[in-house]
Amino acid sequence: MVVWERADDSTTCLPLYTSAVEGSRSTKRKKKSDAQKELAKLYKEYNSGVADLKLAIDRKDIKKTTAALGKAHDSLQQYRVIAMIDAEDGGVVELPAGDPQEAGHGGAPLGYVIPSLRGGGIKKADYSLTIVR
Repeated sequence: MVVWERADDSTTCLPLYTSAVEGSRSTKRKKKSDAQKELAKLYKEYNSGVADLKLAIDRKDIKKTTAALGKAHDSLQQYRVIAMIDAEDGGVVELPAGDPQEAGHGGAPLGYVIPSLRGGGIKKADYSLTIVR
């Protein structure tokens, strides 16, 4: 039951990440990249697997539980690869070390902005996802 609760909690963030992954601010954006379309498809498969998992747990059916868990796991694993969050650190940006006394906000140097959030001279292709199979 704990596995289902955690898997169900993650179903709310996947569509938000899919729409935000390349800088779009809304899920209603008309023009989606191929990677975003693939992520949306994988989210639906994952969500379906989680729903199947809940039914199998309620019925206490071990075979269906195993199958549903495998379906959810496989689709989430593919999602993580395409979204480039499959590394040990989850794709977290590491801030450069600075002097905590000087910076005043956790040791990041004053004026430091994460490059993908800087705006200006960024080429869209630098931060877009590509599907690698």
